[in-house]
Amino acid sequence: MWNLNDSNSWLLIFISWGLLFLVAPVNAAITVTAGSGQQVPAGSPSADIFFKVTDATGNPNTSTTVNFSLIDPAGNPVSNGLSTSSASTSNNGLVSTRLNPTSKLGNYTITATLVSDTTQFTGINVVVVAGLPAKLTVTEGGEQTLPAGQSSANIRFKLTDAFNNAVAGQVIHFTLRNPSGEMGNDKLFLTEATTDINGQVTTRVEALKTEGSYLVMATLATDETISIQVPVQIVEPIPQLPNLGFGMAFDANGAVAETTASFNGGTKVNDGEFNQEVVFNLNDSISVQGVINVDSRHIGQAADIIIVASHNPIVPFNTQQIFYMFSSSNLPEVWDGNLAHLVAFSRVNNLPKKLPLNLYGGKVGSPGLYQGYFGYRLDNGLIVFNGNQTINLRVK
Repeated sequence: MWNLNDSNSWLLIFISWGLLFLVAPVNAAITVTAGSGQQVPAGSPSADIFFKVTDATGNPNTSTTVNFSLIDPAGNPVSNGLSTSSASTSNNGLVSTRLNPTSKLGNYTITATLVSDTTQFTGINVVVVAGLPAKLTVTEGGEQTLPAGQSSANIRFKLTDAFNNAVAGQVIHFTLRNPSGEMGNDKLFLTEATTDINGQVTTRVEALKTEGSYLVMATLATDETISIQVPVQIVEPIPQLPNLGFGMAFDANGAVAETTASFNGGTKVNDGEFNQEVVFNLNDSISVQGVINVDSRHIGQAADIIIVASHNPIVPFNTQQIFYMFSSSNLPEVWDGNLAHLVAFSRVNNLPKKLPLNLYGGKVGSPGLYQGYFGYRLDNGLIVFNGNQTINLRVK
């Protein structure tokens, strides 16, 4: 006699014209029995995910082949992303696979499909999240030089796992070491912060009066071995410099652009005061300084500092004006007037609200009329400079 409850038995089916057929029982379902709802740290495998294959009566199907496939968070199929891509059900109808370690975060979809009937399938999602904190880096505001009495620009840190994935929700402590080696945090805007969704925290140094080298230290609260230091140099206060008014700007194509940046600058002869226009002799020593009041839209961006000087010899009067640009060596190079050929005097990783500059110091080798220009060039090619009023020198 046929056992109709036995999934391995054949069912006798009679149809109206008297023919007899033997057919296999229908597979009713494939379901997930364990391993759903997983959040897996980057670089770690998931726990085993179990699927069960049953027939129409709910009994387990044995020796049934199941194929597994994996789709990544971007919707792309992934080969070799699972511990096994195909397996046969056990005596209790179970089959399993797991997600292999990956560094890419997001929602992965694992699908199990019956080979004998591809209309029978089921899926499960596994979310890969950031792993354990591994390192802190500085993303903004590193290595600032500030005049005494001026607050720093923001200093931003990022906490990541071993695969550079941002780690959120972790507390970072900030401390400040002064030039004497003493530790404290009363001169920091924030003494601790929790990493945001991008793994970032921010603090800044309040105005300091004592010149010297300081260190801003960021440390993970739960692991003091994960730490980083950022140097901040405090120099002499900014002198009172003449107002040079609003600046000018050119974009990367040489077209005039708008800017709200303004400038101060002047020249001091020997131990005198700073003036926008000075007259002095070849044997005099001068100091040329400037301050850029950075366009608010550019604060925090990286930029090259540009310094240019024009020279007109006093005699002969028909001598052509020559333009010089200053590189990091502080030596003048003839400039052909092409904006794309300007060399950088220095590099600023994070433009502050107010940027003081020592433009030139020492003696001048040739008599004549000089005009000084200075400013910054953003990475998109925009140049902002004191084009409306220059620093003027006449050397006798």
